[in-house]
Amino acid sequence: YLKNDLTQAMKAAEDYISDRSETFWIKSGEAVRVLHKNEILYIEKVNRKCIIHTSDKEQIEVRETIRDLMDRINSNKFVMAHRWLIVNLRQVVGYDRTCVFLANSERIIVSRTAMQTIRRSLLESGGDGR
Repeated sequence: YLKNDLTQAMKAAEDYISDRSETFWIKSGEAVRVLHKNEILYIEKVNRKCIIHTSDKEQIEVRETIRDLMDRINSNKFVMAHRWLIVNLRQVVGYDRTCVFLANSERIIVSRTAMQTIRRSLLESGGDGR
């Protein structure tokens, strides 16, 4: 029992440290820049572009598919909330039956399937997505 708890705590700590140190390179227009993954609130697809919403209220437009962005992020802390929306679990501060509430007070409607994944991920991480 104790060994299982310790193993789980070590895995959570390892994920937290490795995810925090990872950066995410993006090209927006002619500029190439780096974002820390924990700065990303969510990413939405709008027409043929994606908009990355950050914790400092930036909206960065990129010309990549939502699936390509999800693959490049490559983190279990991000979930496809819909076919057109990726949510950063580290930014989720609560949820109800159909929505998640983000640290910036935004409310995001989530598909039923994604909500199951989000609930499970938050419960496994102690409820805070970290």
